[in-house]
Amino acid sequence: MVLKPIICLMSNITTRGIGKMKLTLLEVRNQFLMLLNDEISREEVDRWAYSIIRREEIGDIIFFPNEDRDKIFSAVMYLYGIDIQDKPGEYLHTKDDIVV
Repeated sequence: MVLKPIICLMSNITTRGIGKMKLTLLEVRNQFLMLLNDEISREEVDRWAYSIIRREEIGDIIFFPNEDRDKIFSAVMYLYGIDIQDKPGEYLHTKDDIVV
């Protein structure tokens, strides 16, 4: 059975006049599901994760809810590097390694 992820666009919210990205666990989970369903490439997921990390470094992201921050960020860090190859044409992390 192929799971269809709910496509959630990252939303921007305004905090003290500054537009910040709001990121939820569901949005990160959707990246995993799209990867597992071959709807997005490993390289695209890696680039998405990298963009989240960069935004987090400059304080331009809000993890929602805040109590899930560590879980959300850990999942993003797992996706960052999901395109690393062990050998040419063979990924370090197989699809079996990816658990949603």
